[in-house]
Amino acid sequence: MKQAPLLLSCAIVATTTVGSAADVQTEDFIFESFMFEQLYPLASDGERLLVEDPWPGVVHLAVFSPEGHLGDDWLPDSIIKIPPDEPGCDSWLEKAELSGDHAALLLWDDDQESYSTRLFFYGQEPAGHWDDVMSVTNTNTLPSQYEMTNMELEGLELVVAFANQDTNAADSGALVVYHADGNNWSNEYTLEIPAPEEPSVDIGGGNWMRFSSGFSVKISGDTMIVTESATYVQDMTYTWLYYPIVHTYHHDANGMWQLQHSMRFQPSCAAEMMMDKGDVWVDLDFKGNRMVLLRHQECTSQDYPWQTSEAVREYSWNEGAMNWSMINDPFNMPAAHQVTMLDAERVVLQHADEGTHEFRLENGTWSKTLTYEPSNSELALDRLVATDSILFASTSIENNDLDSGPVLGFELDGGENGADIDGDGIVGVNDVLSLIAAWGSDSDAADINGDGIVDVNDLLVLLQAFEG
Repeated sequence: MKQAPLLLSCAIVATTTVGSAADVQTEDFIFESFMFEQLYPLASDGERLLVEDPWPGVVHLAVFSPEGHLGDDWLPDSIIKIPPDEPGCDSWLEKAELSGDHAALLLWDDDQESYSTRLFFYGQEPAGHWDDVMSVTNTNTLPSQYEMTNMELEGLELVVAFANQDTNAADSGALVVYHADGNNWSNEYTLEIPAPEEPSVDIGGGNWMRFSSGFSVKISGDTMIVTESATYVQDMTYTWLYYPIVHTYHHDANGMWQLQHSMRFQPSCAAEMMMDKGDVWVDLDFKGNRMVLLRHQECTSQDYPWQTSEAVREYSWNEGAMNWSMINDPFNMPAAHQVTMLDAERVVLQHADEGTHEFRLENGTWSKTLTYEPSNSELALDRLVATDSILFASTSIENNDLDSGPVLGFELDGGENGADIDGDGIVGVNDVLSLIAAWGSDSDAADINGDGIVDVNDLLVLLQAFEG
């Protein structure tokens, strides 16, 4: 094992294939922590990986970059350490995003009496180190303040979700859009998130009371999905409902986000019994006009036992009707707890018991083509972070609830619709000409990164693979 500077190290192991190449794949390289037993991948742009190495009460991050090609050493080139806001206050990371020379970090601080949120903008200097160029801080102890609950960085645009910041107060939230000019970030505009309708089920009469919501944000190309976590309680029966509302936004001709569609996922058992609680949560990912969504439901009552159900479903965007059309569970997998789309025709579904599997869409049918497994049988894959060429995964140690394992890296097979657009086995001038001819369209062949549009992002991928 080669020791690297700072707190982290990286070791390379040979790729091991069990059975056929389309059957099982194990890791290509490993990140390990010397100082702690926990290491979490957070974000990657394909050239760098942002990982968290937790310190007690402190947000501590390292940025890895490769010395050469995939399979060579990945070494930490910088450290980002953010102390608590005040002495005696614990800090933890809610989300981190990385895009080119920009990074955004969303933190929560807790001093046992109140909590606050802090958003940091970082820029990488030519020397390689990362500087804190701007921060936004909010606390819930003042009526005029509000909570930042999630954010997403895409290129030079950062969208931050705020709870309780609009004319409806606790009934809704807002999206604040920032843009970067060099290392200068500016607040461009704010969008209100519409207040959702009350639950459509009637359980024993009474009125539904709504509590503040949290939000998550995902962006792919010109589409943004904001998932709202709505909480309701009925004032007579004290029945609690927790369910998500999925809001879909698209860029308009001026590059501003416009709401196109909203759909909610109420507990389906709500009308079947006098519930004490109905809880639905979703995990989703999307590329182009395709979305894969995991739905998990739990219901409890005094008269019925605990009921749970899970399903993984595919949706397609209907441009004419401006809505999502559902296709019944096409994966033949009983459940999953994380969905990661590699492109519009490849999705990775992960489940604690069923494993981590890649499915591919061929001739309109999804087929399981690959299973990702650690070479060490004592490890299990946890959190996934995917780029165009690498799938990163944190690991846990079997039968050990206290310690986490290393971060593993898997080289991804780009599939048939990669940079070799004309399929002649060479990424060359003909492929560049084909891409330019399809510029601005949704051509599957030329849409190399699978985000639904042929643009500069596809050209950059092609140039990286250019052979002449």
